[in-house]
Amino acid sequence: MSTTTTRLALIKPDPNPTTGDDVDVSEINTNSDIIDANIGWVICTSSTRPGSPWDGMGIYETDTDRFYVRAESAWNQIVGVTGSILNAGVKFSRAAAGDDIVNSKVTGDTQDRLVVDTDGAMLWGSGSATGDTKLYRSAADTLKTDDSMIVAGSLSVTGPLITTPAGGNVNAKAGVQTVVANTTTLTALATMTFPASEPAVATSVWVIRLWCRASVTGTPTLTIRSRLGGTATTAAPVVITASSGVTDHPVCIEAVVAFSAVGAGSGVARVITTVTEALSVSGSGPFTSVVRQDLPSSMTSLNTTAGTLVFDVTVQWGTANALNTITVNAAEVARIA
Repeated sequence: MSTTTTRLALIKPDPNPTTGDDVDVSEINTNSDIIDANIGWVICTSSTRPGSPWDGMGIYETDTDRFYVRAESAWNQIVGVTGSILNAGVKFSRAAAGDDIVNSKVTGDTQDRLVVDTDGAMLWGSGSATGDTKLYRSAADTLKTDDSMIVAGSLSVTGPLITTPAGGNVNAKAGVQTVVANTTTLTALATMTFPASEPAVATSVWVIRLWCRASVTGTPTLTIRSRLGGTATTAAPVVITASSGVTDHPVCIEAVVAFSAVGAGSGVARVITTVTEALSVSGSGPFTSVVRQDLPSSMTSLNTTAGTLVFDVTVQWGTANALNTITVNAAEVARIA
């Protein structure tokens, strides 16, 4: 009597010349069809998987784009829980953004050392406790961690680095070298654009600090203004006048903006600008005012939700001369509350 092979159930005729089977062409054709259907990956759907699988059989489901291998009497997906391999890439699909797609441990660990969620959030831990260090996308164009980060090498920042309300590191750029010379044109020394919806009612305070050096010939005036949304603040600008020629004299400018209301066209902020110069040994400076500060000026009807609200500090010489220059040595932008 004929028997079958253990994996593909191919018909094996009984070769006994007395009691054996006659060769049946239909059985040979059936064997050929079974072999043809099981070469490489078995193509099926999630509802038409092979009825008699064996350990080691591989299938590809056309309706789910998933690959499985039969092992220990069960179908085991090759990548993750619900992933697939497409065009030499790996694709993961889970029901929720917070579902895990990658979990890794060191042998003996009781907890995962790395967890990656479907939305890309990454969580690291010690392997003996729940993960404690997270990196994730918090908003459009924003990568965030709620923890600390140490950069052992160089960190290059091309735009403002926004800090948390509690403070922390700021964007301090040395060697900015913005130079305003030989002109009476109003010119921005430092500019930043608030991220969309970043200003918060009664809690959002920002500061721009500039460390500059000024050189003058004669007694020209230097006018410093803060602007918000392209409009000069309502208070009188800070105007300093040189009492004599000076070369590379230190001048510091600080402009602070505090929001008290937000909205598409109903934002309100108050701005204050302070200018400080270095004193000489005798206690006086080459400008007429050592410290000059404008009154807090109220700016209304601001759009604080579009992400295009610009805050800048400008200077303007009263006399154009190649020797009348102000140069930014370093700039700092920070959110301090």
